[in-house]
Amino acid sequence: MLKQNIVLENLSYAIGNRTLFSNISLSFGTEKTGLVGANGTGKTTLLKILVGELMSQEGAVHVNGIIGYMPQSFVINQNQTIAEVFGIDQKIMALSNINAGHGLQKDFEIIGEDWLVVERAEDILHRCKLDGIDLSRRINSLSGGQTTRVFFARLLMQQPDLLIIDEPTNNLDSESRLALYDVIQQFNGGLLIVSHDRQLLTLMDQIVEISSLGVKTYGGNYTDYDAQKQVEQEALGQDIIDAQKQLRKTQKTVQLSKERYDQRVKAGNKLRRSGSELTAFLDKQKNRAENTKSKLEQKTDKQLEAVKEKLTEAKARLEQKDLLAFELEATRVHNTKIVLDIKNLTFAYPEQTPILADFSMTVIGPKRIAIAGKNGSGKTTLLKLIMGQLMPTSGSITIGVQHYAYLDQALSVLDMHQTVLENFQRLNPDVLVTDCRLRLAIFLFAHDDALKLTSNLSGGEKMRAALACVLMGNTPPQLILLDEPTNNMDLSSIASIEQALQNYKGALLVVSHDALFLENIGVEKEIALS
Repeated sequence: MLKQNIVLENLSYAIGNRTLFSNISLSFGTEKTGLVGANGTGKTTLLKILVGELMSQEGAVHVNGIIGYMPQSFVINQNQTIAEVFGIDQKIMALSNINAGHGLQKDFEIIGEDWLVVERAEDILHRCKLDGIDLSRRINSLSGGQTTRVFFARLLMQQPDLLIIDEPTNNLDSESRLALYDVIQQFNGGLLIVSHDRQLLTLMDQIVEISSLGVKTYGGNYTDYDAQKQVEQEALGQDIIDAQKQLRKTQKTVQLSKERYDQRVKAGNKLRRSGSELTAFLDKQKNRAENTKSKLEQKTDKQLEAVKEKLTEAKARLEQKDLLAFELEATRVHNTKIVLDIKNLTFAYPEQTPILADFSMTVIGPKRIAIAGKNGSGKTTLLKLIMGQLMPTSGSITIGVQHYAYLDQALSVLDMHQTVLENFQRLNPDVLVTDCRLRLAIFLFAHDDALKLTSNLSGGEKMRAALACVLMGNTPPQLILLDEPTNNMDLSSIASIEQALQNYKGALLVVSHDALFLENIGVEKEIALS
């Protein structure tokens, strides 16, 4: 029997009156598991319960083995060395004392049986694509991607039976992502990963989905899961169609029964008026008819209730996912139009090494271009220079369209203290209030959803709101700059944003490390910054 590192029994958790999950029973062993679900369904909460950071309100968690945990936001002392982060600095010092010939008893006690600690640490650094980085190097000298890999390497030093990881590829450049993929593939223990990174999820053995309908396990990786979900949704959709047909048929049968009853009553009343039957006999018939009517109504009510319940159950099993559908003809750019022209651009902060040096590029027509490069290579800086938020040290930037927009990682175009509707009105003051609501509805902010406070929206909803405010004005932009648009989004939100950008007719300049996202929005060219 395969080892189960964590077993969940009837786990339940709620925040206030909102139930995140109820009576979950799962187990995680040596397989690689991807945990997916919409923002707010409780994925991170579940991980925190598994590692003991939160207590479940009902049920139990049984742990068997060493569990390593990498939260979405982790803290490492920037002044520590890698050896200190690994917790092996004292062992390395003891080894140094012994090798120098003046080792004390306490040095041997510190080392214990771990004589190959340095080799083990260096091997793990190698597996994490951190070759050549000395264990004495301080964290503040590493890039963000390298720091994430050091934290991951620290977990491997603990020789865990199961690794639990929350959104490990957020904010990682392509090189760091690929390195992490390799380490995850090579890891021999169990893995439980919360991620919206579809490329990472293709490395999994199974996908566990948390939704408003509960928890369900799908065998295979993300590609298999996606295919199974499509088949499942189509089948459930057919169940709804069948239930609706049955409801209409039952309603028709009920109506016919009532019509026949009314015809018999009408015929009896006609006989009463004609005096062709004895009054006593007719009264008896009338009473019998009224009893029959009462029984008929009870029967038909039960039939309708049963069919309606069946339809409700079918709808409940189908998770409703609205998709964006619209056209943005006003954003179209002519194929020969020079949208953006950058010549010999150099930028450096005062007395610093240039971040960008002698950089040139031209965007003609509705091109979709990805800006690639390692963390710190100047991708976000380039976008800020184009928008005029920073001034070049030298060189020129010419924007050839009148209307353009920039959605940064913080989505600072939105005021978090305003509602979605208030944001739209502020950014599009020439649009009538009724039109504001209609245009927001296209982006799935209908009725009360348009009155939600922006700060209370999920990451995907905030991006959708920002796109609605930018794209649905009277003069939508013909050039959009996007900086890591899929960070912190769930899978369904990413699909909605991809659909929105597929309908966009203008030019796109995108900074993203999500290769599948770039492919799905039709990026034609990649420019790498060194």
